[in-house]
Amino acid sequence: MDVVSADPDAAAVIAARTGDTDAFSTLVERHQRRVVAHLRRLVGEHDALDLGQETFVRAWQRLALYDPTYRFIGWLLVIATRLALNHRRRLRSELPALEDCDLAPANGPTPHDVHDRVEDARHQLARLESILDGLGPQARMLYELRFRQELGLDELAAHFSVSEGAIKVRVHRLRQALITAMEDGHGAR
Repeated sequence: MDVVSADPDAAAVIAARTGDTDAFSTLVERHQRRVVAHLRRLVGEHDALDLGQETFVRAWQRLALYDPTYRFIGWLLVIATRLALNHRRRLRSELPALEDCDLAPANGPTPHDVHDRVEDARHQLARLESILDGLGPQARMLYELRFRQELGLDELAAHFSVSEGAIKVRVHRLRQALITAMEDGHGAR
C-alpha cells in the first residue's frame, strides 16, 4: 500500500491542485480543529485562530509544492509549526517589563514574592526557549511534531523520509539531549 492511497485527503488534494476551491474547503473543514488545537499549545488561545487561518492561506498558496507521498495533515502541521515559531520569536522581543505588570493580588503574596516567582518563571522559560532555539530547524520540527502535536512514529518517519527505526533513534536522542540540557542548564546542540 503506498502512502498516497493511504492518505484520506489524497482525492481532495488532487482536486484542489486543479483549482477546485470546494475541495480545498473540504480539507479546511476536515483539519481546522486539529491545526488550531496544535497552535493553541504553541502560542495560546489568543493567536491560534489567526495563525490557523494563515496556515490554510499558506497551504493554498503553496499547494503545488505539497509532496503527496506525505500525509496532508502532516504538511499542514509543519506549516502551522513554522508560523508559530516565527510568531513566538516576534513576541519574545515584545514582552512587557515586570514593572509594567500588576501581578500581586490584594490578599495574596507580597510584591517581593511575586517578583521572585515571576523572575524564576522568566528564567525557566528563557532557559527552555534557549534549549529549543539551540535545536536547529529539523530537531525543533521533530520536537514540535512529536512532543507537542504527538504525531505517531509512522507519520514522523514518512515526513522526514526515514524508517521508523531511524525516527525512534532521533526521538530518543532528542529526548536525551533535552533532559541533559535541562539538568545542566545549558542549551541543547
